[in-house]
Amino acid sequence: GFRAGVDVTVEIGPALDSLQLTPSLLTLRSIPASAPTTVTGIFADGSVRDLTTDPRTSFEILDTGVANVSAFGVVSAVTPGTTTLTARHRGRSATADITVLAATGTAFLRGEIFDDAKGLPLA
Repeated sequence: GFRAGVDVTVEIGPALDSLQLTPSLLTLRSIPASAPTTVTGIFADGSVRDLTTDPRTSFEILDTGVANVSAFGVVSAVTPGTTTLTARHRGRSATADITVLAATGTAFLRGEIFDDAKGLPLA
């Protein structure tokens, strides 16, 4: 029979040392509100790369009753409360604390109203 050989060189990039998820504390102040997060990889050679939209990056919200997250790390408020967002990439993970604050019901604001032109209280 006939045999053929081919030399193959596989280049592996620098190892992923750690992930950062920013912001690490995210507060959404209304429903529906949303905000982006960013996943940054820190590699063994000192390089830093945005991994937010990398297909190997995944996002997970601990309590989906409080917030949801898109495939690209956009967090959306669902109901008031707190939860944790975890980003994962190639065996590494990073977390962020998510707080949803939303006023419900009615409230009254006390104080005086001033006439800007005269600097005097309105009667």
